[in-house]
Amino acid sequence: MYTVTHVLLGVALLYTIVMLISEYRKTKVHRHLRFVVVGGFILLGTLAADLLHFYYGSFQTSIYGMYGVFIYIIIFAVEVCRQVAEQVDAGRKLQIYEELATKDMLTKLYNRNAYDEWIKVNRRPKKAKIVVFDLNNLKQCNDTMGHAAGDAYIQNAAGIILHVFGNCGNCYRIGGDEFCVVIYGNDPSDMEELFRQMKQEQDEFNSKNAIPQIQIAYGYAEFDPETDRDIEDTRSRADDKMYQKKREIKAGYQ
Repeated sequence: MYTVTHVLLGVALLYTIVMLISEYRKTKVHRHLRFVVVGGFILLGTLAADLLHFYYGSFQTSIYGMYGVFIYIIIFAVEVCRQVAEQVDAGRKLQIYEELATKDMLTKLYNRNAYDEWIKVNRRPKKAKIVVFDLNNLKQCNDTMGHAAGDAYIQNAAGIILHVFGNCGNCYRIGGDEFCVVIYGNDPSDMEELFRQMKQEQDEFNSKNAIPQIQIAYGYAEFDPETDRDIEDTRSRADDKMYQKKREIKAGYQ
C-alpha cells in the first residue's frame, strides 16, 4: 500500500518540479512568483529526500520535509512583506504625483490645474464666492532684488492668504502673482472681517520684514445665477473689484 502511494507521490513530485521549472523559465513570470517557485523547489526537494530515506535510509519519519516547509514559509513571508512594502512605496509615490499635479510647489497651495478641474464640475455653484488676489510690485521686486526675493514675496503672501482664508475654502495660485479662494456661505460682514485680518497680518509682516514689502490687492464676488453664465463670470467681476483695489493701494488708499 505504501509503495503505490509513494509511487503516486513521486510522480506528483516529478510533475510538479517539471511544471515549476517550466514556469520559472518563462520570462513573463513576475519576479515575486520566482521567489515562491524557488521556495517550492526547496520544499519539493526536502519531501523527495524524505521519500528516499523512507526506503533507503535508517528512519521512516519526515525530517527534511519539516525543514522544507519551514523554509518555504519563511520565503513566502519575506516575499509577502516585500510586496507590502512595495505597495506602500507605490502609494506614497502616487500621492507625490497627485500633489505634483494639483499643488503649486512654491507656495504649497492648489495650482491652476486643480482650479480648472474644480471649475469643470462646479460651473454654476450656488452660494459660492470667488476671492481673487494680486501682488503689487512683484515685477519690480524681481527686477531690482532678484527672483529669489520675488519667490520669497510670493511665498510670504501665499502664507498670509492661506492662514486667513484656509479654513473658509480652497486656496489656489492661478498665475504668477495671482491667487483665488473659493468660499461657500460667508456673509458680507464675515468677508470684511477676513479682509481686515489679512490687512493686519500683512502690516505686521511688513513691520518686521522691510524688504520686500507685501501689498495684496483683492476683490470678491458671489455667483449670481441671474447674470453669471458660470463661475468664471463671477471671477471676472471679482477681478474688476481687485483691480480697483490695486489702483487704490498704489494711490495710497487702503
